[in-house]
Parts: sequence; structure tokens; C-alpha cells
Amino acid sequence: MSTVSLEAPVSTPVCLFERGAACLTSATQKWTPVTQREQVAASTLYQLYRYPLSEHQAESGARSVETDEVVLIVYAMVNTASVLDLDRDMSMIQALKAQGLTVYLMEWEEPQVQQSSIGMSEYLQRSLHHCVMQIRQDCKLDKINLMGVCQGGVFALCYAKLYPEYIRSVIPLVTPINCHTQYDTLSTLARHMDFESLLMPGINIPGQLLAQVFLSLKPMTLSIMKYIEISERLNAAKDNTELSRKFMAMEQWIEETPDQPALFFKEFVESVYQQNALYKGELLILGEKIDLRQMEIPVLNIYASNDHLVPPDSSKALAELVPEAYYQSLEVRTGHIGMFVSRKSLKQVPQAIADFIRQP
Repeated sequence: MSTVSLEAPVSTPVCLFERGAACLTSATQKWTPVTQREQVAASTLYQLYRYPLSEHQAESGARSVETDEVVLIVYAMVNTASVLDLDRDMSMIQALKAQGLTVYLMEWEEPQVQQSSIGMSEYLQRSLHHCVMQIRQDCKLDKINLMGVCQGGVFALCYAKLYPEYIRSVIPLVTPINCHTQYDTLSTLARHMDFESLLMPGINIPGQLLAQVFLSLKPMTLSIMKYIEISERLNAAKDNTELSRKFMAMEQWIEETPDQPALFFKEFVESVYQQNALYKGELLILGEKIDLRQMEIPVLNIYASNDHLVPPDSSKALAELVPEAYYQSLEVRTGHIGMFVSRKSLKQVPQAIADFIRQP
């Protein structure tokens, strides 16, 4: 990949943008997984991938998969999990592997028409539960560690409460718990959604509709300002190849907002955001109320201090629910997406996760 010359002076904003656009265009390429993986299960709802330890890691004394150092990551439905393995220098999965952990990832399949009428209970039972059972069988383990990202953190906590016999620990990252905190803009918008007029039989929620909602939370920062900033950085850089590649990888991920299964999405937003049912201990899954005050599984709650999608106060509310003897937390000075791609987070978070699950 060639580097765009920066010898000519940049004298106007138009020129700045033109030269920045040339750099970014040269870096455009379709995302492919950075870290080697293998598919171990799949259905119409999900794909399950395994990221095994490398031969070098095994030879250097990394522990085997028989020692409870297996982590299943459950990502949110509202974006793709590629952000966890976006670039060779921005890979949460690679960083977890470097800690000697065997990582599994459940990726959601984009819903088809036939999935539009499947609710939360059935969806999770036919996806997350199947993945947990598959991993326990593959690794010959009674229990595994469950890591949930954002909305996936809600799924992980609910699953652990329903099936404590299969889960050794839970690690929610940037997860909404109390969705009625003061500065929760996304929750405020969600509370005014009228699903009766929005949903139509046999039609899922368009991903681009959600993308516009996320953009509306910080319209200037997430549109005009970020392009001004990247143009200035590209024009100031001696070698802009790497910067261009990383920026475009992130841009492609942002654009890949999948459609949402209609009934599942309706039930999730109405219960978690509008009714605040998870925080109140009233969220119903498989006919059972998810009361996290009765959780007797170790929990490491990781949240971002500058999160505009899931404010830290929303995530920190988990400390009010999980019994103190089972609860630990980690605050990271970054934003929602920075949790997975920033250098600070990639140094701090995987180490904290590994230390947590290796506790006696």
C-alpha cells in the first residue's frame, strides 16, 4: 500500500479534505479477521468461533483449556463483533489470547424474515445456551467464563442467573444496568420509541435506522469534526499508511450496523430501557425474573468513564445489585468504543480479565 505524498502545502480546508480523502481511499479494503480462528458451530441465529492458543503460547507455559481459562464473548446485536479484532494493533481478542486465554466468540447472524417473530427467551435459548453447551463439551469443562459486551453483557448476566451451574464467572463490559440515570441520552430516546407504530409483521428493524440514532447522540463530533481531525492528522503525519488503515477499518465497522430481529429488539428495549426491568429485578427470561441480587457468581464489571452510549453511572449500578462478596469493578478512562481499540484499554483490560478469572 503506497503512502500519499505530503510535500505540497495545504493552504485551504478544501485542500485539506481532498488530501485526507486521497489517503483514506488508498486504505479502503474489506475487513477480514486479524486473529486466526475456526468455526465450531453455527445456526440461523449465530456462528461460534474458537481462537486457540498458538504453539508458541503453549510452549511458553500458557495453561491448557482444561484449567477453566476459557472465555466465551457475547457481543451486542446492534453492531458486528469485528471491532474486537479490527486491526493487528487494535484487537481485544488478540490481547486476551496473549494472556494465555482460550477465546470463543459468538457472532450473531443478521436476522432474516423468519426471525422477526422470535422473542428474547427463545432467541437466547437457541443461541447463547447452545454455544455454552458446545464449549463445555469441546473443552471437557463443567463451567466456563462468560464475557458480555454492551447489550451482550445483559445477555451474559441473565444467562448466568438462569444457569449458574454452567458459568464460572461473568465479565460485563460497558453494559447498561440502570437505564434511567440522569445523563443517559440513548435511554431517553429509547423511552420515547413507539413500537406499535414502528413494527410491521414480517419486517425486521433496519440497521441504518439504528445507525442514525447513534449518530444523533453526538452529531458534530461523530460526523464533521472527526473528518476534520483525521484530515489534519493525515496531513501532519510523515507516514500516513497505518493511520489511514486504522481509520478506515473503524469507519467500515460503523457502517456495518445489521438489521435487528423485530420482536427481540422490541422486547429488549421495552423491558431494559423503557421499564428498567433489569435494574428492578423484574426482567423476565424463560418465565423467570432475573434478580441479580441473588447472583452468587463472581462478577467483574468493566465500564468506561467517558462513555456516551452507556454512561458510567448506568454500568456502576450493578454494584447495587450483585452481592458485595461476588462483585469487583474496573473503571477505564476511555469511551465506549475506546474500550476495545484504545492502546490504554488493550493494555489494561485483558490483563485485568485474566487476573480475575485466575483468582482462587
